[in-house]
Amino acid sequence: MLRAKFENLQDQREFFVSVKNKLGMGSTKLSRLINVPNRLRVDWWSMCRCSPPVWVIEELSNISGIKPPKFEIINGQVIRKKRKILHRTKSKFLSISLEDSIKILKLKFGNHFQKILKLIQENRNIKDIVATLKADGFKFNNTPVFRAIGTLRKSITLPIVDSMKTDGCVILRGNVFLLKKSFVIIFCSEGFIQKLNKKQIRIGAKFNKDFKSVKIFPLNIGRLIGLDLKRWQIKIGLPKTLPLKNKSKINIIINPKEFGAMHSDFVQDKDGRKLGEVAEKRRIKLSPVRNTFVDEKGDIVFEIDNKKVIVEITRSLHPSKSRFKIGQCLIQSIVNPDAIRFIVCKPKLFSNTELKALEFIKTNVVFTKFNRGWERKVIDKIVKVTKEIKNVNDYFPNKKNFGEAAI
Repeated sequence: MLRAKFENLQDQREFFVSVKNKLGMGSTKLSRLINVPNRLRVDWWSMCRCSPPVWVIEELSNISGIKPPKFEIINGQVIRKKRKILHRTKSKFLSISLEDSIKILKLKFGNHFQKILKLIQENRNIKDIVATLKADGFKFNNTPVFRAIGTLRKSITLPIVDSMKTDGCVILRGNVFLLKKSFVIIFCSEGFIQKLNKKQIRIGAKFNKDFKSVKIFPLNIGRLIGLDLKRWQIKIGLPKTLPLKNKSKINIIINPKEFGAMHSDFVQDKDGRKLGEVAEKRRIKLSPVRNTFVDEKGDIVFEIDNKKVIVEITRSLHPSKSRFKIGQCLIQSIVNPDAIRFIVCKPKLFSNTELKALEFIKTNVVFTKFNRGWERKVIDKIVKVTKEIKNVNDYFPNKKNFGEAAI
């Protein structure tokens, strides 16, 4: 018997999968269509356990209109002894395209397609959905329908888009880790976890095409997020078939309003969150990108009158803290020369010499005793000074040595 030996096993598999998708048939119906007595033969050809006869390839090509990849004609049976030759490629974690899935389901079920969507939204599993359809009187081969519903479900919970809108969103940096059976994205946010109040939240994850950014959003049929209250970590489990990289960084995009949170809840520093909450209530814009210690952008970043404002906050009075904070402010002035910079601290932290050093690097000092309501007074001071500054290099020193009272 003349058999077709494809150049590689992936080509053989893709040809049979493409034919099944095009015709909307599983192995059973396909075997009947080409008069093959046993559907297991079609399964074996699809799984590349052995090479198919040439006449099968030609007949399937004529019926489906799909041109087969290049193959060599061999006389006799060609058996593939290695079973574990095929591996899922990371770029093709969906078995069939979303367009083909919708087409298959609409063709088979017509107006019941809306019912399928409703059942998916109710978080029904695929077996329940198929059983419901059969109870409604539909007769069909399970394989293509299972795959089509699975792809449709994944497209809702894990959509892939060309670009994502970030208006009103917070952008954080997370880490990707590969465990035994899945990927996990981990990021930290004490304020956000406190806002969730230990609630069991289900989310969807929308990826851009290069998988460098992911936007998470509430979704009833989505996956549960894990909360680590000791480390203030949020963990999101994802399928291992996604083309993510182990121990890599990823941008996480969140719209706080969708989760009943505020932008300031994502600020890392505790006092920064308090200051940010007051600023946000006064409609002062916070930076969409969450800054960390590594970014050298202070504890919180505002935008006031189209001016970038960086604020560093400390309550400490330790003798070494003043010089450390001056060093931080110096680095911030180098990294952010276009920003107006503030440091909020207690009146006794800096000496006169250290205040002159802060004046030299153009950092404004706001003294406070951190009494109740300190954040409102501090934000008033920052807004007032910022509006008076016309040029970034302008500096309004806090006249501690002239008796200016702390706020």
